[in-house]
Amino acid sequence: MKGKEWMLAIVTMVISLGFAIGGYFSTGYWQSLFINLATTTLGLTLALVVINVYLDLNTRKDAIKPLLKLVKPTIQEHHNALLNKAWASFGKPQFAELIDRYSENNGDPRSLAPQERETLYKMIKEDKDALFARISTLEAELKELALLLGWSFKPGILRASFSCRYAIVRLKTVNFDDSDQSKLDACEHFLDLDIAAHSVFHQLVEFLGMKKSDVYGN
Repeated sequence: MKGKEWMLAIVTMVISLGFAIGGYFSTGYWQSLFINLATTTLGLTLALVVINVYLDLNTRKDAIKPLLKLVKPTIQEHHNALLNKAWASFGKPQFAELIDRYSENNGDPRSLAPQERETLYKMIKEDKDALFARISTLEAELKELALLLGWSFKPGILRASFSCRYAIVRLKTVNFDDSDQSKLDACEHFLDLDIAAHSVFHQLVEFLGMKKSDVYGN
């Protein structure tokens, strides 16, 4: 294990300790968030040590392939459920334009017209129970992915994974009380998690050197 990896392991351990202390002195939502981050970074520290000592690049690729098969159905299920409802509500070209506009404005939900936010919010709220079940599964699988990769390995994938998990956590805190703020928050976190999840999937495919036909079976 190289000096860089040891340094990263030490840094993640210190960060984990900091999150644990933050959780100790916090309450409610922030306490849960700090504890979750503390356990995640501690897991990353252990994974970083184990993976860099025992696994080389090719072995890691072999280990990630089954995980890709695990993550793929959940991401596709979420993405397809979104697209089916969004295309029915907005139309395919209009929803594609909405996503582009949202991305070009750095994920600002105010870039969506009020009626677009209203429609998207209603779509999310009506499917909330099934949606939360899907994204809870996705969150657990992304935790596995983070533990397997470690911080010194493909940071772009890990960054997208953390972005997706953060959006999931934030979406679950939305009140869904039909206020303007709830609509803004729901739209933002929902779109963020879908974009990040898709990024994780496609970066994994690219990293493994696989073709789309290898993944989708056509």
